[in-house]
Amino acid sequence: MVDLLQQINPSLGLNGFTVDGRPIYSPIDPLRAGCNARIVGTGGNNPQYTGLSAACFNAQNATLQEFIQLTNGDSFDSHNFSVVLTKQFSEGLFTEGGSFNVNFGYAFNDSQQAGNFRSATADSNFDGTASFDAQNVGVSQSGFETRHNFTLALNLREEFIDDYSTSIGIFFRAAEGRPYSLVFDDATPTFRGTLSAEENILAYIPTGINDPNISPLSNQAALQSYVNALNGQGIISELNCQFTPGQTIGRNTCRNPWTFDMDFRFSQELPFLGKVTGIKQDKIELYVDVANALNLIDENWNSVRTLGGFEQRVALVQGSFDPQGRYVISNFNASQGRADTAEGATAWRIQFGVRYEF
Repeated sequence: MVDLLQQINPSLGLNGFTVDGRPIYSPIDPLRAGCNARIVGTGGNNPQYTGLSAACFNAQNATLQEFIQLTNGDSFDSHNFSVVLTKQFSEGLFTEGGSFNVNFGYAFNDSQQAGNFRSATADSNFDGTASFDAQNVGVSQSGFETRHNFTLALNLREEFIDDYSTSIGIFFRAAEGRPYSLVFDDATPTFRGTLSAEENILAYIPTGINDPNISPLSNQAALQSYVNALNGQGIISELNCQFTPGQTIGRNTCRNPWTFDMDFRFSQELPFLGKVTGIKQDKIELYVDVANALNLIDENWNSVRTLGGFEQRVALVQGSFDPQGRYVISNFNASQGRADTAEGATAWRIQFGVRYEF
């Protein structure tokens, strides 16, 4: 997927690039007076024009900011593995009339993707994909991937009272968090025209406050806070990102923390009026279900907190560039380093019930 109107602008940065080779795009208007640009062929990956000149840039027509063409991208892979182990015991732990079942599962997922396809339209998917090069986004880890997922289910049934079951069920799940990307917030001048406002520019990782690739025009306080955050200081949540200082971070190379969930059910069957009086064979079952029992035990346990939101992007600072192509860092936003709590998944819930059987 490419934007046919986005072209490298040689008047920006270091002849149209940043110091680490990131292309700087601006929209062109081939119909603008003085512009003689003609597209080579029908476009495709990395579309090229002949006759491209300064007159073609700084398009006045806002409708020409985006002209999406669907293309064939790089191939990518997905590798999945799962195993389920089940064992059933014909007796309970305490009574011969009971039973005990154990179910263990593990799933491994290593998936890649060529874009962040979380939207319903092509332009939104194009704008919503964080990248180093917007016209060649490359392959990354999938944002939908759960790398490791463990489950354990235990079901114990006993008959402390003949013909009446006492049951306990426990379900436990441990899952690694999904990936997200570290990006720049929009600043002027932009890397992709007005489309940089989508927070789709993968962030450059400084080696420190004296990184030669960082412009002296940067806000030094914001730069220091940014470096501290990358080192796990000054923000509430840990970023958990894989990066190399002095380079731009890859897409989806940060990962949210593991989550641990446990649900619990207890039920007891008892004789009811029909059975007691001899009129009919009936019984009642009293039960209680507890969802997210860990959070009931301790409010800090299984508090599901994630960074990146729906778009899976975190923008700690605004990023731009100077005339030498060096990165300009400004406006550190500590709130972006604060994980959001998924209230529905975090809250514990209890349900009491009665079931009558006759």
